[in-house]
Amino acid sequence: MTSVIGELKQLLHIVREAKQEIYDMEIEISKSIILTVLISAGVLILGALFSAGFYGLFDMGHALQLMDISVTLFLSGALVYLYFQQQQVLESQTELKRSELSGELDVNDISYDDKSIEVKLSNLSGSEISDVRLRTEIFPKNIGEMNIIASRKRLQRSDENETQFARSAGLAPREQNVPFTAEPTVHYFDEEGHEKLANLSFFITVLRDMDIDKVKCRMWVEGKDQLDQTVKSKVFRWDKTIRVNTEKPLHALPDLEGIVHRSISASIEDSKSEY
Repeated sequence: MTSVIGELKQLLHIVREAKQEIYDMEIEISKSIILTVLISAGVLILGALFSAGFYGLFDMGHALQLMDISVTLFLSGALVYLYFQQQQVLESQTELKRSELSGELDVNDISYDDKSIEVKLSNLSGSEISDVRLRTEIFPKNIGEMNIIASRKRLQRSDENETQFARSAGLAPREQNVPFTAEPTVHYFDEEGHEKLANLSFFITVLRDMDIDKVKCRMWVEGKDQLDQTVKSKVFRWDKTIRVNTEKPLHALPDLEGIVHRSISASIEDSKSEY
């Protein structure tokens, strides 16, 4: 299912690029029509002035002066047109380059190993994507005297191309289904104001000590494209409600799959999230 979704996203990306090409073609056709009309109008004006002079409606000398002025105006208008045409071409080339270097990231699949998560990522763009990180956000952000913020954990590439391409935390253009691993972490300040960073499994035991029975979780992957823009993709299509088993012994550390995989969906307001 996840591979089909990824293929659909790639297809949508190709359709968007095709629509942009059609739009650019329409602009070029419009400019050609405008230039044709401008030349035709100039020819008609010159012809009318010459005819007026020939039939004596104007003095021939005056007619020639008017023709000279008209030619000058026409050439000036043509130069202005060519200038704006050149500017549009430059802007189109710049926009095309930006489009090529604008990243698009997709999470294809996820799996768990004790305290770690493995995500398979695809780069759907022509840009390199670097500094790929796992973001974890817990809600509510204030539990008692505890203040929680979204954490960042560097994702480590775990395929055979990691060393070959020197991309331990990045993706080449169009790379597909590349595995990355990391331990999801929770970044928080405890009741005494001390800053702490704990893996998600351990943080659940902290909540258990506080007799908290459930929290909500949003997790996503983000990186930087070649335009230094942040690109993102959710790990879970739907946010999770994590139930804390307060009946387990305090020293028992839950495994990540037990925490996340069996959780039910949750509703989190986007305005309250860093995603």
